[in-house]
Amino acid sequence: ALLRHTERARSCIFLIKERQNGSSAQRLFGAFIPAPLARSARGFLGDRRAFLFGLRPLTIYPATGHDENYVHISSAHGIGFGGDLGGGGFSMHITSNLLHGRCLPSRTYGDVSALTSSRDFEVASVQVWDAAPGERRPSRHAWAGANEHAKSVLQPGENKLMLEFVGIEKDIAMLRRYSG
Repeated sequence: ALLRHTERARSCIFLIKERQNGSSAQRLFGAFIPAPLARSARGFLGDRRAFLFGLRPLTIYPATGHDENYVHISSAHGIGFGGDLGGGGFSMHITSNLLHGRCLPSRTYGDVSALTSSRDFEVASVQVWDAAPGERRPSRHAWAGANEHAKSVLQPGENKLMLEFVGIEKDIAMLRRYSG
């Protein structure tokens, strides 16, 4: 189903929120995939521009250049970033039901274990964003005062979803409330 919903995307950003367990802070992390999410003959997608990242704190894991196993998507394996299909595992893996994950070192991205609270983790949510939408329209920001009909980032839509995901929607609302 994931491939069906992203078939027109030319590049994607995966955002993953780890389910909070115990006293550890909730982790937010993801991947940038500079290629369409389509099945490939060699089993892996993307190119050396692909990278993994953490949002709290901001960390980036670029491809090492040791192999070209950037992203693998299948109904059997789920979503794997880096690593291999031969049993060595993936740098970051999300099961096909999008409920569980695992982080392991790989030749593709190195040691990305700091992305998650433990090697095996539970997934709270997954979002996939089209990083290169086809039609670009000039944007006007509500806070610039240039357009009285412009939408706020707090109104329902893509921007609000992103703010909610990274957990700063309430912070932005408070800033707007007291800044003007």
